[in-house]
Amino acid sequence: MAKGKNEELRRADFVRAVSRRTSIPAGQVRPMVEVFFETIKGALQAGRRVEFRGFGSFFARGYGATFMRNPRTGEAVVVGPRRKVVFKPSRLLLGRIAKRATSSEAEPSVHTDKHYDG
Repeated sequence: MAKGKNEELRRADFVRAVSRRTSIPAGQVRPMVEVFFETIKGALQAGRRVEFRGFGSFFARGYGATFMRNPRTGEAVVVGPRRKVVFKPSRLLLGRIAKRATSSEAEPSVHTDKHYDG
């Protein structure tokens, strides 16, 4: 996992964290994580909202056709209607992030484990 101001939790890190916390071997966790993501993708493609109480919701938002400019030529181009995936965090998650931000400003956070899962 990359260290720095904005640490990343990649898929492999997520698999290891779940494996450690559940004592299930990573080789068994990996396919479950893949099914989890595929299920979310399928629901979003079908136009369904995916909600995890206490965490947040994923949903597809539609946008109508619009004009944009080609940055190289300055030519106006019509961009057709499109859909984007949006994540809306729950109030609980926002509160926990805000709480962590204020506590980490007061005291620097040091993780001794290379793959932090907390």
